[in-house]
Amino acid sequence: MAHPGRVENLLKHQYKKGESGNVSGRPKGSLDLTTLLRASLKQKCDVVNIYKTAKGKTVYKKVTNGQAIISSLVKKAVGGDLNAIGMVFDRDVGRPVQTNINENTDVTIEKVLHELKSEKDVL
Repeated sequence: MAHPGRVENLLKHQYKKGESGNVSGRPKGSLDLTTLLRASLKQKCDVVNIYKTAKGKTVYKKVTNGQAIISSLVKKAVGGDLNAIGMVFDRDVGRPVQTNINENTDVTIEKVLHELKSEKDVL
């Protein structure tokens, strides 16, 4: 049972219809951090990818910031940096799912594999 006067007190402090709760909030049209990051990753940078064509011609092509970051990460992983190796595999294969197995349950490897496969299909 509600306390007498409590509901009336709550109603006094609710926002009125059409009234904003955060008047000085983020301005309309401003970009959030995810949008800014994605735009920055798509921009060309000073890093140049050098490769040869089938005819032996050397080609210099600027890459995006995102491509430069990925290239740098892969180079570190190939060099043996364990953190970089973990990051590459986490993004490619996905992080391992922790499973809590109770000793009293009937868990078989087939059931666990089936659950993992169904989770991966959902993603």
